[in-house]
Amino acid sequence: AGRQYIGSIELSNRSENHIFDGEHGTVAILWSEQPVTEQVFLGPEIQVKDIWGRPVPIQPLVYPSGSVASQLLVGQWPLIVSNVDKNLVRWQQKFELNSQHLSSQIGDKGVLPITIQNTLSCPAEVAVAVFASSLFEVGSSHKTVTMPTGHSQELNLTYDFLTDASAGNHPVEFAFHVQGDREYRFSIHREVMLGHQDIELLWNMERLSDEIVEMQVKVINNTPTPVSFDCKLFPRGAAYQRVLIVDADKGSTLHTRRVQIAKDKVSGDSPLWVRCEHVGSSLVLNYRLNE
Repeated sequence: AGRQYIGSIELSNRSENHIFDGEHGTVAILWSEQPVTEQVFLGPEIQVKDIWGRPVPIQPLVYPSGSVASQLLVGQWPLIVSNVDKNLVRWQQKFELNSQHLSSQIGDKGVLPITIQNTLSCPAEVAVAVFASSLFEVGSSHKTVTMPTGHSQELNLTYDFLTDASAGNHPVEFAFHVQGDREYRFSIHREVMLGHQDIELLWNMERLSDEIVEMQVKVINNTPTPVSFDCKLFPRGAAYQRVLIVDADKGSTLHTRRVQIAKDKVSGDSPLWVRCEHVGSSLVLNYRLNE
C-alpha cells in the first residue's frame, strides 16, 4: 500500500521477484514454484518475513571474490524482504551483458562486453572483476573506473580462454566493489554460451564391446556452406584417436564412427575429451563425454 512498483531483478536461481518503493522504504517479494536456495544482495540490512509475519533466517554468504550475499530458502509461499536498498536494485536492473554468446577462436582473447550505470546518489569508484573458472586461463579479469552519479559506461572485459574450455553454457560472476558514500561488495550472476552461433555438434557415445565404442555426432549447420571438422578424441592415459567430419551440409546431418577405446579409459571422473578444429578457420569446439 502506498508503494510504487519498480520492477524485478534477475537472480541466479531464477526466483520470481517483484520490488516496490515508497516513503516507508523499499520492499521485495520473492517466491519460486520449485524450492531453491537463492543468493541475493538487496542491501546489508535486509529483514525477511513470511506471509504470516514470522521472521525467516538469513544465511550470510561470502564468495571467494569477496562479494557478500544473503542466502534464502525460497519456495511457493512468498517471502517479504524489507529494508531493501533501492540504489542496489537499480544497479542490478541497469546492468547489461551485451553478448551472451562467445566464439572460441585459437589465439584470440575472449571479450565480455557489459554496460554498467552508477545508480548511487553520489560519484563512485567502481571495480568489477569477472570470475568464470571453466572459461578463463587466469581466474578473472579486472577493470576499475570512476563514475559520476547517473553515468552509464560500456566496458570490454578481456581474458584468455582455457585451451580445453568446453562448448556450451558457463556461469559467470561479475563481482563489484563500489565505493561512494558507503562501500558495497556484491555480485551479479549470468550465463554465457561458448561455441559458434550457427554451428553446433551434438555428441553421443555408445559402447559396443570392452574395446569398441560408437561415436555419433549430429552436426547442426546454419551457415550457407558445408563445414568440416578435424576431431581428436583423448581417452585417459591412452593415445588419441582421430575422427573427421567432412562436408556436413547445411541443416542437420548425422555422422557415425567406430573407434577403439578400452572400457577402463573412460569414466565419470575422467570423461572422454573431444577437441574439434574447424577446417578453414580458427574455431575450436571442445566436449567432454561419458558413456
